[in-house]
Amino acid sequence: MPKVVKKIVATEDQEQIALFEWLFKTHRDIYAVTFHIPNGGSRNVIEAAKLKRMGVKAGVPDIFVAKMGKFVKGNEVFYQGGLWIELKRKKGGKSEPKITKKQQEWITLLNVAGYTVAVCYGWEEASKVIEEYIKPLVPTNVEIDDDKAFAEEVEFIERGNSLDG
Repeated sequence: MPKVVKKIVATEDQEQIALFEWLFKTHRDIYAVTFHIPNGGSRNVIEAAKLKRMGVKAGVPDIFVAKMGKFVKGNEVFYQGGLWIELKRKKGGKSEPKITKKQQEWITLLNVAGYTVAVCYGWEEASKVIEEYIKPLVPTNVEIDDDKAFAEEVEFIERGNSLDG
């Protein structure tokens, strides 16, 4: 009888460790401003109650990249306040990773608030999302009369200011 070989699927914890190891090796500047929100895991009742009173909220994405993002859509440049990642293990394990109702609520709330939010299955997918998010803005379809003025405007906005007043 042929031997059945089971595919080993990394846990969510292992995927997250792999992502942070990749960040450390490839993007130290981004690693420095990226952190995990330890909302999951099993805790005793007293610790869970204390954390809830301290502001821990169910469904908040696992990882935050505290770097302003920017993208071009049509002739407009948009800025976003950071990247949130809900990291799930790759599909194929004992049970399929699913987004909970609370997680979906947070994803919607953060999108409306101006953040980029991604649900990634495995650290490789998350690394691609981060690479795309941090890629420098090279607007090929936006006409700019004064490159210096544009650069100053981008710098002004990246410092957290608004052009609206």
